[in-house]
Amino acid sequence: MNINRNNIRPVYLSALFCTAMLIATPVSATDNQFTESFDFESGQLLSLDFKAGGSIKIEGWDQPGIEITYGDKHTTLDHYKIDFENNAGGLSVTASELRSNNRSSLYFEFKAPREMVLDLFTAGGGVNLNGLVGEFSGKTGGGALIIDNVTGEVDLVTAGGRILVQNSTLDGKVRTGGGKVLVDNVNGDLKASSGGGTVTYKSVYSKDGTILSPNKRKLEDASDATVLISNAGGSIKVDQAPEGADVYTGGGRIRVKDADHFVSAKTGGGDIEIDLFAGWVKAGTGAGEIEVFVAENAADNGDITLSSGTGDILLTLPAGFSMDLSVELGVTNNSSKNYTITSDFDIDIDIDDEWNYSRGTPRKYTLGTANLNGGNHRVNISTTNGNVIIKKGT
Repeated sequence: MNINRNNIRPVYLSALFCTAMLIATPVSATDNQFTESFDFESGQLLSLDFKAGGSIKIEGWDQPGIEITYGDKHTTLDHYKIDFENNAGGLSVTASELRSNNRSSLYFEFKAPREMVLDLFTAGGGVNLNGLVGEFSGKTGGGALIIDNVTGEVDLVTAGGRILVQNSTLDGKVRTGGGKVLVDNVNGDLKASSGGGTVTYKSVYSKDGTILSPNKRKLEDASDATVLISNAGGSIKVDQAPEGADVYTGGGRIRVKDADHFVSAKTGGGDIEIDLFAGWVKAGTGAGEIEVFVAENAADNGDITLSSGTGDILLTLPAGFSMDLSVELGVTNNSSKNYTITSDFDIDIDIDDEWNYSRGTPRKYTLGTANLNGGNHRVNISTTNGNVIIKKGT
């Protein structure tokens, strides 16, 4: 997509004055609204710089030219300096305050050709893009970011606010400093993140058709109904996951109930509880207890990996579970307690009385091993300064 920036002849139009292009006059003092039209061709650059703040809504239409409706819901526009520069490369719109206005609620609504290059900045206000194709970049100082039916490449940031991306084909990234994020029915290499909110993916596919998690991991076992959640921090609770779950938090408790097929759960620190009918489990915490219940022996992949930096691990398995078991329990030399491996299954336990210095704080290890009922599934458990308990379910 080429943009000709040569031989630009700017035309400045102030929103403070009526012009020949003005097709609507102010409605009232409290809803001071104008609508203006400008030349704008498909593929051109729309540049928005709103130092005064203001919400932005851009909707694609199938005709040349761009129509802009703008105003302030709480005050008149004589508080602002609003300029339009129409040139050979596209259109530039700027908005700045002429005097302080504590009740500012400026807004801009655009109808434009679907294909464009967008570069935006607003000091504060939501951004809503709908029915567009092209390249989209910029930042808002705070407000929701909503992207619907958009194709192309995106690099958009909100300092604080929710994000919704849906029904789109996108590469790039969207970020919020704090707020919930939902990405639903999206294809492409898109990364969504939040500095302090839950990130949920639903029906998000990579270019090769593989379902993606919020951490951009490809999940071959996932389906459209798989629960996919990522948190920068905070607890995660999933009441049902019949098509599996992949969940992550930077720190906080994780609880996944009524799951099937698989559960992948990771937290920087906090307890993990998982109830799974059948399938594979991978759970890890920097510090905390892990409790996993598996009801049935999986017909295919039933591998289990449980790891805690420090804390107890309790695993409950069906009586006839087919496993190749390996348990590693480390106890540091500064621990005031003795920790053990106990099991309802017949396993071999080996206690090493020599101090091991290979992992920082010196520690001794207790190892547990077993190959039971054919050993079809690998079960690996590791923790430090915590008890390991393996139980048979009823």
